[in-house]
Amino acid sequence: MPKAATAALLAAFALPTPAADWRLTPRIEYSDVAINGRDAQWRSNGLSIERTSAPGDTVFAVLERQDRDGVSDQNLQFGAYRRFGDWNAFAQLGFAPGADFLPERTYEVQADRTVATNLRAGLGYRRLEFSHSDVDIWSPQLAYYRGDDEYALAYKIGRNDTLDHDIRILQLRALKAVGRHHVGLYLARGDYLFDALGLPGAGGGSGWSANLSYAHALNERATLRVELGRGAEADSFRQDSLAVSLQFRP
Repeated sequence: MPKAATAALLAAFALPTPAADWRLTPRIEYSDVAINGRDAQWRSNGLSIERTSAPGDTVFAVLERQDRDGVSDQNLQFGAYRRFGDWNAFAQLGFAPGADFLPERTYEVQADRTVATNLRAGLGYRRLEFSHSDVDIWSPQLAYYRGDDEYALAYKIGRNDTLDHDIRILQLRALKAVGRHHVGLYLARGDYLFDALGLPGAGGGSGWSANLSYAHALNERATLRVELGRGAEADSFRQDSLAVSLQFRP
C-alpha cells in the first residue's frame, strides 16, 4: 500500500493539468526546549512545493531537516487533498529512514463531509513508526466554515503501546481572515500530548499546547507567515517556538 500510494502521489505532479497553481514555501523554526530539567535547542528548516489543479484538489511534497542536540534527521513527505462532491479526502506519507528521533514512517488519512450548512464532520487516522515505539491516533472532528474563516474542534484518541500510554487530546483551531491578514489560533490539552514528538524520556502525562499565527499577503505572489508556540507536559517537558515561512507563487 505505501508503495502504490507514493507512486500515485508522484504521478499526480506529472499529470498535465490546465492552469495549475504552484506554490513554493521555505520555512524555518527555532525552539527552546527543556526535557526533564535539561535545556536544549531544536532547529528545523524545510521547503514545500504544492500544486493546485482545482479548488480542493492539491498535491504537495515537503523536504525537511531537523536538528536536536547536534543530531540531524531528514524527512520527506508526500500528500494530497481531493474533493469528491460533498466529501473531502486527505492522505499523507512521510519517510525518514534511519532517523534518530523523527518517525521513520508516517501514514495519515482523513475524510470529512458536509452535514449541514457550513458544517463538516470528519474522521482522521495517523500512525507514527519511531525506531523505539509506534503511535496510533484517531481524530473525530467537527468544523464550521464561514467565507475564509474556519473554526474546528477535534478529539484525538490514541495509543503508544511501547510506552503503555493512552493518548487523549482535545483540540481547538480557529482561523480568521480580514483582507490580506490571516490570524490563526490553535489550542490543545490532554494526556501524553507530546508522544507524537517521540520523547520517551519525557513521560509527563497531562499537557497543553498553544500556537498563534499571523499571515500577511505582501502582494499577489508572496505571503509571509509568523508562528509563535508554547507547550508543556507536567514538569518533564516544555517548548517555546518561533517559525517563519514565505509562500511564493512563481
